[in-house]
Amino acid sequence: MTGSSCSYVLDISEPLFYLTTETLRLHSNQTKRYQTLTTFMSKLILDGRCPLEDHPPATIRDHLTAVPSGGGIRIRFRISQSNADALSNVKERLGILLGSRLSDADTVSILLFDYVATRNAERILRRLQLDQGDDEASPKSQDRRQNIVPLK
Repeated sequence: MTGSSCSYVLDISEPLFYLTTETLRLHSNQTKRYQTLTTFMSKLILDGRCPLEDHPPATIRDHLTAVPSGGGIRIRFRISQSNADALSNVKERLGILLGSRLSDADTVSILLFDYVATRNAERILRRLQLDQGDDEASPKSQDRRQNIVPLK
């Protein structure tokens, strides 16, 4: 820890590494700016969302089983001291709600999981809303009707 920032060094698993890179890709595409784990973690912490608002504890436990945190890939990021304190609070709250002690890597994994799951849900909802917007007169609906063969 130096000055008003805190460095994290995590040894993570390959699946968690893939989750970090996928999350950064999604967030970079969303913001139209290259993102780093540092900027992304700061954004997540500032948003103040609790992943358990959208996911039951069993889902998060399943995620931690499917994407183990510890491993041989070393990652580093630095966040402000206030964000480090907030991350520590999130870690503590999640640990209490899940009934287990979490590592920093577990906490990062849960936050990344929540972000990716939320983005995927938003994408699906957008697609559903587009499909619901079709009326009988739209060309898309007419094309669908033309492909229907009535059964007798």
